[in-house]
Amino acid sequence: MVSSIASKSAGQATRDNIDEYITTTENAICKLTKVKNVKVIININPSEPPVNMMNSLFFETNKVISATQYKILKNKINLINDRIKSYIPEYNAKIFKTFQKNIIRVTIRVVGQGDYLPKYAGNLDIITSSAVFLCKMINERK
Repeated sequence: MVSSIASKSAGQATRDNIDEYITTTENAICKLTKVKNVKVIININPSEPPVNMMNSLFFETNKVISATQYKILKNKINLINDRIKSYIPEYNAKIFKTFQKNIIRVTIRVVGQGDYLPKYAGNLDIITSSAVFLCKMINERK
């Protein structure tokens, strides 16, 4: 996985905890996917204007991914997009084919809402929006 965030949205706490972010993210991916060979990279991009938050996940399979399997994956990603967009409107995940038939890429881009934090700070906005959504779900269950 390659994470890219704007330098302006990476405060001191983010910079101080990069090693922990990498280790924790690698462990979470291993646990969730049962994949043992995982690598996480973070790119803190100083460009002007600032870039929007984006994560690209690359998956290599043992077998060629058929057109049917690709279509199933694309449909599942569209369902996830619809659900997450209910609380993070500018969340967008897309799946891409690569030249190698056993590798796919899923890219997730988050543009912040721009209400309090700048729009390029999607990495911070997603945390807040997710927390609010979870609080609402917990409250509704009570």
